[in-house]
Amino acid sequence: MGTSLRAVLRVEDDEGQVAWWPAGAPEAAVEWQLGQARSLSATDMAPVSGPATGHTWIVVRGDGFAADSQAWFAGRAAAGVRVVSPHLLEIQAPPGQPGPAEVVVESRGQRAVLPVAFQYDAPPRVLRLDPAEGWTARDTVVTLTGADLRPGSVAWLGDPPTAIATEWQGPDRVAVVVPAGPAGPLSITLENPDGQRSGEARFTRWPPPSLEGLLPGQGPDLGGSLLALTGAGLRQPGTVWFGRRAGEVLRVESAGGDAQRAWVVTPVSVAGAVDVRWYNPDGQVATAPLPFTFLGAPEVLAAEPGVTSRCGGGDTTLVGENFSPDVVVRLNGVEAEVLSVTPDGTRVVVRAPPGAAGPVRVQVVNPDGRASRNDDILVYGVQPVIDAVDPPEVPVWGGLGVVIEGADFSADSQVFFGDSPAEQVRVQLSPDGCDAQIFAVEPAGAEGPATVRVASRADGTEAQREAAVTYVAPRLSPPHGLVPGYANLSLTGVDLRAGLTVRIGGARVADARQSDTTRWAVRTPAGPHGPVDVEVRNADGRGVVLSGAFEYRRFEDGTGESGLRAVGDCNDVSAADMDGDGLLDLVTANGAIGGIGQVEQPVGLHRGRPGGRFASEQVEPSGNGMNARLGDIDADGDLDVLVANLSSAQNRLYRNEGGRLVDDPAWPARGPSYDADFLDADGDGLLDVLLLQTGDPEDNAALGPEQLWRNQGGGQIAQVPGAVPFDLLDVHDHDVGLGDVNGDGLTDLVIVVDNISGQF
Repeated sequence: MGTSLRAVLRVEDDEGQVAWWPAGAPEAAVEWQLGQARSLSATDMAPVSGPATGHTWIVVRGDGFAADSQAWFAGRAAAGVRVVSPHLLEIQAPPGQPGPAEVVVESRGQRAVLPVAFQYDAPPRVLRLDPAEGWTARDTVVTLTGADLRPGSVAWLGDPPTAIATEWQGPDRVAVVVPAGPAGPLSITLENPDGQRSGEARFTRWPPPSLEGLLPGQGPDLGGSLLALTGAGLRQPGTVWFGRRAGEVLRVESAGGDAQRAWVVTPVSVAGAVDVRWYNPDGQVATAPLPFTFLGAPEVLAAEPGVTSRCGGGDTTLVGENFSPDVVVRLNGVEAEVLSVTPDGTRVVVRAPPGAAGPVRVQVVNPDGRASRNDDILVYGVQPVIDAVDPPEVPVWGGLGVVIEGADFSADSQVFFGDSPAEQVRVQLSPDGCDAQIFAVEPAGAEGPATVRVASRADGTEAQREAAVTYVAPRLSPPHGLVPGYANLSLTGVDLRAGLTVRIGGARVADARQSDTTRWAVRTPAGPHGPVDVEVRNADGRGVVLSGAFEYRRFEDGTGESGLRAVGDCNDVSAADMDGDGLLDLVTANGAIGGIGQVEQPVGLHRGRPGGRFASEQVEPSGNGMNARLGDIDADGDLDVLVANLSSAQNRLYRNEGGRLVDDPAWPARGPSYDADFLDADGDGLLDVLLLQTGDPEDNAALGPEQLWRNQGGGQIAQVPGAVPFDLLDVHDHDVGLGDVNGDGLTDLVIVVDNISGQF
């Protein structure tokens, strides 16, 4: 019996473009009339492999595919099935295990097995990186070894991942280039063309090592010396090379922070200096800033000087080769004190022990046991030496006893301070002459350090000690005072004995007191203006005259030169630019000449002029002015003047009108007052006025209390009753200070008073 089948054809090219037949399908369809149902068969499929993650679409060719067609991959149902025609079927592979999977198709109760199994491809695996580390400063070629590595794979580096190209070298090997970059670990993931990725492999970039020093800088050519290298970035297992020979690395330890210390052992080498290099495991290298010197057997060739004191204590320099820093020196079999060894191992300074007069057997022994001996370079003889000089400071006029300690002095020794012989010399010697002490009286000398020299008259031997003493001249501090005298000064020096006399400018100081032999207190006599000589002399006549060592000074009145004229009895002065010309002016409050109620004086206005000069003028009315305070009471941008007048006169306000001071006859805050000042008592930005007026000197109980006048703006000012809650009726209030004394943001008052007896 015949069967009809309605079908459409779907065609998809390599770029994913889809076409339908007939046009307009799948709505349209072609009806095929089939003579009879066909048997199911599957002849081949493509592709035959895909990732184990599934999702691969496979085209199966055969016959008998119907709308109910299904497919299985190793027993797992296909992820998708599409019937294209009775001869063409599309199926989508489900996820599966790596390896072959039998593919079975079923339709209309029939079953067909594909002749070729579908191959599930495994994801790539990276088992090893070679190398697993690289440098920060250059690219590193890394071989990834593993399994299931496919051609065309991509490597992903770091986080966020960056794609880097690969070179496929086989299913188990891929090469990548890791670029230079910052130090630290990186992840590397390999992705096959089918989208499957490997697990993360770790790659580490390392910074280069650095070496800062090595200690010691030399050692025997036999090797075996322990050496400390200091630096940073020293990794284990590192290697150390001395020239072309490898040393042994014992350990690397922290030296604080990023610093490190590597302990290494030197190899056997030929004598000479070689570079020291450290290699990290990744091949990065650092070179020490200084070479290491391999020393051969020591050799002593000369001694400088060739004679040393039989008493010992003299310093001798041995000249030769290959002296170790830990060299041992013996003179006639007795070990000498080694003071220093030069870095190049050619000179060693020793302090000789005592010994018998005559030739000396000189032997040097390095720590490796190799030694050198020379019997012809050094002799024990008479070689005087100065060990100490006391005191180290002496007066410039001489006469002070000095003790010189040393060895190998002769009984006929002479002593010199600089080029001057000592005034007296007495020598004390031990029986062998090796413990010597000389008592000498120092001669006069110039201020500053001086060399002390001890010389034998008999054999000409001598010893000297540079800057053994310092000649000190006395000094006055401070080195100046006023012409009338009476300045208290400190005189310092050396050997300032009782009975000392001091003259300043030829005049003897009558008031001088001794503290000790280095300090006196003196009071200056009167003297002429300018520098004068100072003479200091002990009772024995020894002393010194210091030219121009003290200066008499005086204060000079400059008002005549400045043109500043002020009337008598000026009680107060304030300085400000009153006329806006950029120069300071002066305002003076002048008291009454002859006392209260006598000849009153006008206020003084002294206008500043270039060159430090002034032009003075008087501002009426006159009064007994106690102070002059400046402030912008009328807020017009210039400074007004408030004058407190005492007794019969009244307080005055002089308003500044274009630089002129004009008396305000309507000013209500009258006096008399001892003091007056501006302040902003209520914080409104306008200046208020405080009057300090308790205590009338003519009638002590007549006035009071203190007054506060508030600025109401527009030129109006009114008293605030009770604003100042005290009344000092039995005292005279002399001055008022304004400020925030206790830090609470409010203005406080500080009042200076005296009582009627005149006692503060």
